[in-house]
Amino acid sequence: MSESNNTGHHVTPNGWIELREPRLVPEKLRRPIMSQMADMGKVAQQADDAVKAAELRAQLGEPGGVVGIDDELMQALYRYNDLIAVALVREWSFKGKPNPHDNGAWEFTGVAEDRFIPISMETLGTLPGEDYDAILKIVSPMAMELMPSFGVDPDPKATIGNSDESAGHSVEESPTQSTL
Repeated sequence: MSESNNTGHHVTPNGWIELREPRLVPEKLRRPIMSQMADMGKVAQQADDAVKAAELRAQLGEPGGVVGIDDELMQALYRYNDLIAVALVREWSFKGKPNPHDNGAWEFTGVAEDRFIPISMETLGTLPGEDYDAILKIVSPMAMELMPSFGVDPDPKATIGNSDESAGHSVEESPTQSTL
């Protein structure tokens, strides 16, 4: 994976964000992203099937030939984008206060005396739309850098080898048969 040039400090319309390098994102923040990608694949396949079925109905002159992006796919895309933003945003300047009428929710105020809004899936949606959009625009090019790479290492010396060898045992010392 190449290291992103997008990390560091970024200004948004009503504040700023500080990004962590994708390689430093904790695994507990990466796993939900990978899981969401798998879910989106399933939802996208269902949407694709629905579009094909609608096209076939339209060709046959049957009603129900128009299909748009369904809500399930849109919600999956929103969740994917939010997971990426929460994983990559290390710090931000957005201030607000807890909403006493909505348990655990925050209100963006931008008032200097208020507290910093914690970074989470829930609070990301409390930001002004222009800041939310700016954050997504900044982090989206880095999304694939959060995915694990299972490619082959081009270094011929970087072999995994026999598990017995890597544990300090030679192949000759390892039993090859078991007897009962």
